[in-house]
Amino acid sequence: MAWAGVTGKISGVVEDAGTGAPLIGATVRVAGTSLITKTDEDGEYYIISVPAGKYDLVVTHVGFEMVTKKADVIVVNARQPHLAPTFMVAHRLVYEAVGNDVETVIVDGKIIMEDRQVLTVNETDVLKAAQQEAEATIDRAGLQQHMSLPPTFWGHARLLLEQERTI
Repeated sequence: MAWAGVTGKISGVVEDAGTGAPLIGATVRVAGTSLITKTDEDGEYYIISVPAGKYDLVVTHVGFEMVTKKADVIVVNARQPHLAPTFMVAHRLVYEAVGNDVETVIVDGKIIMEDRQVLTVNETDVLKAAQQEAEATIDRAGLQQHMSLPPTFWGHARLLLEQERTI
């Protein structure tokens, strides 16, 4: 993950492809950079201070063949009031960033979303299909009568207050 205009984090888990067991102490390096780390006792790793971009990760471990994988990167726009100031990057990313802060997503070297526009599906078609499915679910469950607001919804609280004042 990367912060737009700042830096970010790439994280993941390294496992034995045959057994699924975590690989402790595997070296994970961002190709073409000096960024490097080792996996912990759960096979997990993270690399911070990663500029936005496409990266290959090179994973090595004694007794295993070297593997190169495309890094999945999420670019987060940190220039927003709820993410300021821009230090304690990992804390801000984990505890304060939300989905609307994501600007670009790169998965396996392919740009999935750029400048908040999804490139792999037609958003209008997806939203239309989701609306149709929601309406069909309501129909099947017989919940149509619960989908409209009661006549006393808008202004009702104000009317109650005015009635109480006149009593």
